[in-house]
This record gives sequence, structure tokens and C-alpha cells, in this order.
Amino acid sequence: MNHSTHAVSPSSNGSSGNYGKALRFLATLSDYERLRIVRYNPQNFDLDRMRTLLRKLGNPHDQFKSVHVAGTKGKGSTCAMIAAMVQANGHKVGLYTSPHLSDIRERIQINGEMIPTADFARLVRLVEPIVAKSKPTPSYFDVLTAVAFKYFAEQKVQIAIIETGLGGRLDSTNVIKPEVTAITSISKDHMAQLGNTLGKIALEKAGIFKPGVPALSVLQDPDAEASLKQVADRIGAPLEIVGKQIEFSYRFESSRMLGPTTASA
Repeated sequence: MNHSTHAVSPSSNGSSGNYGKALRFLATLSDYERLRIVRYNPQNFDLDRMRTLLRKLGNPHDQFKSVHVAGTKGKGSTCAMIAAMVQANGHKVGLYTSPHLSDIRERIQINGEMIPTADFARLVRLVEPIVAKSKPTPSYFDVLTAVAFKYFAEQKVQIAIIETGLGGRLDSTNVIKPEVTAITSISKDHMAQLGNTLGKIALEKAGIFKPGVPALSVLQDPDAEASLKQVADRIGAPLEIVGKQIEFSYRFESSRMLGPTTASA
């Protein structure tokens, strides 16, 4: 996974010293985005650890509605498009994505505006003593996720669009109770962690499904689709496949393969 440096220059809003301290603290935590080999297990990816951290912050993730998006390709752009559409309808929308390109604050946005450096530094400082007393120690992604959720709760967003980091089932974001879940195109990624077949990878992605919560997926490889349906049926999540049960149009495309040509129903 491409991931640029965390040490970026803060903007004028906020103390550069506090912001720098926040970045240095984050750099001390386990950052699974940067590690070549990561054991995908409940020790490294521990939802109980995440829930404990959030509980000590007042369970901010329970204070706003959300949409949860997993997948291999296109999940970041899907989240950005959903956020833009909901914002265009007059709502205050949080957006949490990863990784960032040049500024860590890109990951946490409200209505297209990055979290101010002062708020970022303040919230990291709020989390730091909790992390220091926690065993096992929350990860880099745990802390950023907690900061995002706390910021969204404080700012009273009406809904937050949340992208998973790795997989879905054990991902730090998988503590939310979303209004809807979505799975973008699934392909072979992080096979050492998620499995060596599309079916196994899909099982991990489908870990974000919740009982009674509508789930959407794009057209998938048959093995991946079968895994999604298996999980959805087991937990009672109504699953619909865009392009099968739901009709839609490729705007300005005759097909995904041909790309931008003509509009086609």
C-alpha cells in the first residue's frame, strides 16, 4: 500500500508544536500500513481493543449515522462520491479514508474540509494518555480512527462515510452500526492476511455486514459473490447486487471495458 510520510507541515490554524508532537506520538505506534508482513489475527487487529479505546472517549461512534464501505478497488473514490452526493443534499457529512497522499489530515474531513491542525493535535493529545495505559496498545490506525470518530461526534455530523483500512471483519472501523454497507470490486489483495482466493478475501470483506442492515455490492467474480451471499444469509443482512437486482446506468460509458464513449442504460 502506498503511503507517504506523516511528517507534513501544518497549516496556519493550530500550534505547529502541538501538531508536531501529535505526529511524533503517532510515529511510535504500530503502523500496519507500512509493514510488509502483518499477521492478520485478533492480536494485531483487535476490535475489543478498539471498543475499549472508544468507550474511554465516550463511544463517539454511537453519536452519528454512518455508511461503511469495504472492497479492493474503488472504495476510496466510492466513499468520496457518496460523501459529495449526501453533502449536495444539504447534510453535514464526515469522511474517513486511508491512506493519505501528502497530509495526514486528508483522512478526516467534514464537507470536504480537512480537520484543522489544532483539532487534530488536541484530539491526539486526548487519546495519548488512554493509549499509554492500554494493554494491548492501540495501533496507529486505531488511534486515527478514534480521532476521526471523536471529531465527527463533536462536530455533530449527520452522517459519516467510513472506509475500511484492511479487510473488514477485523478492521478498526468495524465497530460502527451503519445505515448501509457497501462492497466495491474485490480482487486479490493482501493475500497473506485475507486469503489466497477471491472467495476467502470476500469473506473477510463481508465481515462488515450487520444483521438487518442493507448491504450493496457491485458485480463480483462468482466465487466472491457466493461468499458475500453466504455471510449475508448467515447473519441476516439483505444483500443486493448493483447490476442484478438493482438496475443502473454507466454514465458516459458503454461498458467498463470500453470506458468513456456514450451513455448506455
